[in-house]
Amino acid sequence: MNWRAIRYSRGVRRILLKPSGQPAELPVDFITRIIRMTDDQGLVKAAVTFDAGDKVRVISGPMAGWAATVLELSDMERVRLLLDMMGRKTRVELAIQDLEPNWDSNC
Repeated sequence: MNWRAIRYSRGVRRILLKPSGQPAELPVDFITRIIRMTDDQGLVKAAVTFDAGDKVRVISGPMAGWAATVLELSDMERVRLLLDMMGRKTRVELAIQDLEPNWDSNC
């Protein structure tokens, strides 16, 4: 493959290279996170921020599909949540990219 042609593609600033000069392979989870940040047209979505009391849904990891309430932002990348697990309220902390707003008021 002529990867050098990619360098001149629209939107490409730089290609990450190995010391050998060949393009570096990126970890699959890194690529997955980038894809999740884009819309159907491949454009990066606006950053989602949450406030205390917001209803959210977990979209990845072992708690995917669970609804929760935001307690607080612990930093720019993590959120403290109150999760209802089998009738018991449990506090958890998750990465912000693992959440999406939950417009369903049943959580």
